[in-house]
Amino acid sequence: MKTHSTKFMVAAAMATLIYGCSSDSNVTPPPEEPTTGSITISLTDDPWEDAMEMVLHVTGVEMGHADGSVIMLEMTGGGMSINMMQLQNGESTMLADGAEVPMGQYEWMRLMIDPAQSHIDLASTGGRHGMQMGSDAENGLEIMHDFEIGQAQHSEYMLDFDIRRGVQHHDNGMMGGEYRLHSAMRMVDMSQSGGLMGTVDPAMIDVNHPDCDDAPGGNWAYLFHGDVTEPDDIADIDTDGM
Repeated sequence: MKTHSTKFMVAAAMATLIYGCSSDSNVTPPPEEPTTGSITISLTDDPWEDAMEMVLHVTGVEMGHADGSVIMLEMTGGGMSINMMQLQNGESTMLADGAEVPMGQYEWMRLMIDPAQSHIDLASTGGRHGMQMGSDAENGLEIMHDFEIGQAQHSEYMLDFDIRRGVQHHDNGMMGGEYRLHSAMRMVDMSQSGGLMGTVDPAMIDVNHPDCDDAPGGNWAYLFHGDVTEPDDIADIDTDGM
C-alpha cells in the first residue's frame, strides 16, 4: 500500500508540473508601446512681384531630434522641382504625407535644396539666374523651431518661405553677381492656425507713388494686434502719418 501511494503522489506532482508549464505557454504578452508618430509637411511661399518664376529643387526634409539624432525624409525620384510662384494665396504643396518618425521633442527642421537644379527669373533683370546657397544655408534652409511628435499621434506643419528675405543678390565682382538662398522660413502648426480674408478699397491703392514707395512693387498691407496704440510701417521716412 505504501508503494502504490508513493507512485500516485509522484504522478500527481508530474501532472501538476506539466499543466503549469502548459498554462504558462498560453499567456499572451502585453502589446508593445508605440515609439513613433506621424507627420505631414507642406510648403508655401510669400509673394514677390519682381519674381516671375522661382524653382527650388527639394531633395528632402531633415528634422533634428532633441536626443541629437537627425531624421531624414527623402523625396522619391531624387527630389521634386517646385515653382514657388504657384504656392501663394493659400496654395501649398505637400513634401511628406503621414511619414512615420520617432516620437519625442524636435528642435529644428531643414529643407534640403539642390541649387544646381534651382533658378529664379526676375522682371527687373529680364533674365534667369542660377541659385547658390547662402552662408547660413549651406546645409539647407533651416528653421530653429521646437515641436513635438506625440506617441501614435499625427502632426501637421507648414513651412512658409519668405522669398523677399530668402533670395538675396550678392555682388561677387563678376557681371550680374549671384543670387543666394538664405534661411527665411517660418513653421506653422496647422492645428493652431487660421486664415484671414478681406478686400481693399481701390481708392486706397496708390501704386509706386514717390512719396510712399519709390521702389517697384506697389503697396503693402499691415495687420496689427488689437492692443497696438501707435501702428508703424517699415518705411525709413514717415510720409503717410504711420
